[in-house]
Formats: sequence, structure tokens, C-alpha cells
Amino acid sequence: MFPVPPKLPTAKPFVTEIGQETVRLAWKPAAAPVAAKKVAPITYRLEAQELPAKDWIPLANRIRDSSYYIPELKSDR
Repeated sequence: MFPVPPKLPTAKPFVTEIGQETVRLAWKPAAAPVAAKKVAPITYRLEAQELPAKDWIPLANRIRDSSYYIPELKSDR
């Protein structure tokens, strides 16, 4: 028997803290039954796009929390 896949959040991530060259992003966690979380914990992947480029680059993988602190941002962007 396979666990029920998590229901992905539909809301966009939001900024909870902002500094001159840092930011903390947060999001509503994915919904999953407790039993499914015990079999395979829910993790998130954070990607960024630096315009005008079209490609997205990974910033972090296997994030277990529903927020992430991003350091060393370019203050002129």
C-alpha cells in the first residue's frame, strides 16, 4: 500500500523577514496524512531565477521546514 501523496499548497511563498542582502521566505506547508509523513517526510526545493535569464537555479534541496533563510543576495537587484 502506498501513502497518499501530499496536497501541494496553492498559495505563493511570502517574505517574512527582509534585510539589506538577506530574506526569509515562507510558505504554507503541503497537507498530508500523519501516516504518510512517517513513511516519507515532506521536503521542499527552493529555486531562483535571475532575470533576464530564463533558467531556474536550485538554491536549496530537502528543506524540511516551511521557511528558508536566503543569505548573500545582491542588494542592487
